[in-house]
Amino acid sequence: MQCIGLRLTRCTSEIQGDYQYRLLDTDKLNAVSLPGGRVYLTYGLYERLESDEQVAAVLAHEMAHIASKDHFKPRCSCIAEAIERETSADANGLEYLQNAGIDCRSMIEVLRLIADAQPRELSDNRIRCLQERPS
Repeated sequence: MQCIGLRLTRCTSEIQGDYQYRLLDTDKLNAVSLPGGRVYLTYGLYERLESDEQVAAVLAHEMAHIASKDHFKPRCSCIAEAIERETSADANGLEYLQNAGIDCRSMIEVLRLIADAQPRELSDNRIRCLQERPS
């Protein structure tokens, strides 16, 4: 994960810095980011990912949360707010992937892999927003 994260940070000015990547010992499908560049993936999610590009998509999404300082914002009070925050991180993460020369289709692939672990409205909206983005 470290090499993939380094590739992302070298190519995008807004996410440069020292990031730490760790796996959490749980079967749940999740990834989280915390202040100071800490990014955590669960074993459940990591084992489901099929390529380095998909790992990069997850890291880029979490790095986008860090760049937007989402961890300092209040918890989402409704599904619309959660959709907005997640689709924004997806869109920014997609730019990070493009900057690093990583196949952007990996972001949608990841969203499809984890769709069953999210509220349907959230996963459907996230996938739709990425599919509607101009290439």
